[in-house]
Amino acid sequence: MDWKKVIPFNNRTISRMLSISMGTFVAFDLLYNQALLMEGFPIKDPVAFSNKMCELMVKACKYTV
Repeated sequence: MDWKKVIPFNNRTISRMLSISMGTFVAFDLLYNQALLMEGFPIKDPVAFSNKMCELMVKACKYTV
């Protein structure tokens, strides 16, 4: 979801809140799918899981270098 399309107005606080909530949602989604895989269950969209995991690793590398 591109939250920039639905933001009611250009407000720094709302932008920050939406950014944090989307990041939290992605993190929980990754953790849930990882738990399913660890227990031997299939996940709904393995390609999306892989893409999100790669995105997370790239973002983590930007902050560590």
